[in-house]
Amino acid sequence: MAVVDFSLSRSQTLKSFPPELSSAQARSLFGGNGTNAVSNSSNSDVRTSAITMTVVADTVERQGLIVVGLLCGNIVVGLVLFVMGLVLYTRRGRKIGTSRNDRSFTPAVASEVEISAVKYSD
Repeated sequence: MAVVDFSLSRSQTLKSFPPELSSAQARSLFGGNGTNAVSNSSNSDVRTSAITMTVVADTVERQGLIVVGLLCGNIVVGLVLFVMGLVLYTRRGRKIGTSRNDRSFTPAVASEVEISAVKYSD
């Protein structure tokens, strides 16, 4: 039922629109028999497009350095943040044994008997 309802409502909607162009009419509007549209244009159209391209090139040339500078700045800031994060991670994450500055550890003094028993001999 939904397909039938859709096709009826779609056909009624399309009746209010102008008719579609045939492929031959579309080709004649957009450059004839497959020829390049630039070859059919007049000299003034070519000059206008050349002037437009010159304006675009000048704008890109002026603002291109600004864009490249901003991109490089973002890369530098990203690298600095990465290095800082790496340094902080390694400093906080290091938990290898006791620290040499830890004053809470006091080694026990062994007696002479224990030292001679542990002594290596061949």
